[in-house]
Amino acid sequence: MSSISAISQDSYEGTFWRANLVDTYESIKFNNDGTFEYKKGGDLGDPKPSKGEYQFLDDLLILNFNNSQSKKLGFHKTDIWRNQNDSVMVNFKVMDHKGNPLEHAWVYNANSKSQIRTDNNGTANIRLEKENNTSDFIITWIGFERYDLKVDLNYNQKVEIYLTEDLQDIPIRNQIDTLKVTELHKTYFVTDGSIKWEKSD
Repeated sequence: MSSISAISQDSYEGTFWRANLVDTYESIKFNNDGTFEYKKGGDLGDPKPSKGEYQFLDDLLILNFNNSQSKKLGFHKTDIWRNQNDSVMVNFKVMDHKGNPLEHAWVYNANSKSQIRTDNNGTANIRLEKENNTSDFIITWIGFERYDLKVDLNYNQKVEIYLTEDLQDIPIRNQIDTLKVTELHKTYFVTDGSIKWEKSD
């Protein structure tokens, strides 16, 4: 255990990747202020990291996930009104979580197999036949998760849809992981089960 005790927490920093993974990846970035960032994903993109404080204690690596931001899910707000027309108008406005309009987002009507794109203001207007039924819509755009919406065809509606950024792994929070360290060096370390983590920077 001499290699473990010889390296202090203050001097241990950098990004370490779990070795021998093929279709997925896993990494821990140690910062010199005692904080870390943990990522786990595949080839679809780079998720936001889970964050916290770390400590090497004897032959243990303690990861305290106490600083992760929660993932924001997509949501919508709807205003409705009625009249005696034989059709209803649905006004869509597609935005990100900060309220910025998403230009050219797709609004797909799964019932009629038709679709329309939002304009420069993130809006799209669709007129539908009034009926005692619902219609399923799917809202998509590059870099954001799809959003499924059911529209009541009895009423005119103004729908504000807030999409969440895509490729965000659900973060770890309020959890403490303890890993047994069997080897600890400047350029790699090994945890229980012969799992090797190699430094990349």
